[in-house]
Amino acid sequence: MVKILKYIVIIILLTLPLKAENINNVSINGNKRVSDETVKIYGEINNIKTYSQKNANTILKNLYETDFFEDVQISFENGTLIVNLKEYPVINQLVIIGEICKKISR
Repeated sequence: MVKILKYIVIIILLTLPLKAENINNVSINGNKRVSDETVKIYGEINNIKTYSQKNANTILKNLYETDFFEDVQISFENGTLIVNLKEYPVINQLVIIGEICKKISR
């Protein structure tokens, strides 16, 4: 009886990490300055057809390392990998109001 339970536990432990999903499409949302292709290249999304949690963690790590994005979320729905991005804001204009006095000694 104990031997059977050992085999059952071993089989369950070996099959748990095998959860992966086949991906047919990739949807990238929220990027304005960075193109979809750039996100795919930096995230290393192009070469993978089966996504597991390990792949999702790698994609998240790669995209955060670019320092282009404030927030990255990945989800799987109906054979589609959905990547939701929030880019860091850009400073378009810097205005300094006031006077700057500089004392020159001679």
